[in-house]
Amino acid sequence: MATAVTDNKRTDGGTFDSRNNDDRSALQIAARDTRAGCEAVTDAEDDDWERRERELDQKREPRVAEMLALLADREAERLRKLAEAERDGDERCARFLRRCAPSSRLIPEQLAVRQMQRLAEKHGGWCARCGKDLGPAEQVVVMQIEPWGMAPRCVDCAGSCEHWQSPDRKGDCGGCGRLVVLRNPWAWHRTHIYCCARCRDLVYRKLRQPTRKPVTCAGCGVEWTPSRADARFCSSACRQRDYRVRKTTT
Repeated sequence: MATAVTDNKRTDGGTFDSRNNDDRSALQIAARDTRAGCEAVTDAEDDDWERRERELDQKREPRVAEMLALLADREAERLRKLAEAERDGDERCARFLRRCAPSSRLIPEQLAVRQMQRLAEKHGGWCARCGKDLGPAEQVVVMQIEPWGMAPRCVDCAGSCEHWQSPDRKGDCGGCGRLVVLRNPWAWHRTHIYCCARCRDLVYRKLRQPTRKPVTCAGCGVEWTPSRADARFCSSACRQRDYRVRKTTT
């Protein structure tokens, strides 16, 4: 039977409970306030992010300018070699040089930032984020960079970045000796600690070098550690002296 609501009363003599409507209105008001608060927080976070990005662009502007000049020189060299290959009829070389053209999907500033990150990952001379020079005794934080690889950062840039990689792993770099903090998901998987690709090569080059035992010099009788497996003399003087003795005897 259909009922009509008038002044919280029903036609059948009962009363209509308006508390459900009140609760629903309160929930709607609370949801609206929460949505407005979230939007305000999001706007504040966006403003803070834009401010930090502007400061970052100002910090790495000299390094980006340096990378732009480097990329311009490389592009000029590529075009020169391409013109020579086309003039000489070397189609294979020309085809390879055409494929080496820079990506057209990125603006020059983005290409410069990626080049800065590549070189930082290669030799660890500056921060991969802000481009600041890293001293030989300065602590660095090795973090993941987009879209590839691991590169060192200064303490300020590493502290200002939100990250989920934990826990950290600390130690001295096996190549240059400065303090390195590994902050990445595979930090505990690494057997050795290094800050860049150059230090990595130094570490594994040291591991590949054989450990030689001390031997006695055939010329003067002094014990020394040879750098070659077939070495018999500790110096050129001992080797020349032995040669003269053998020549005189002969």
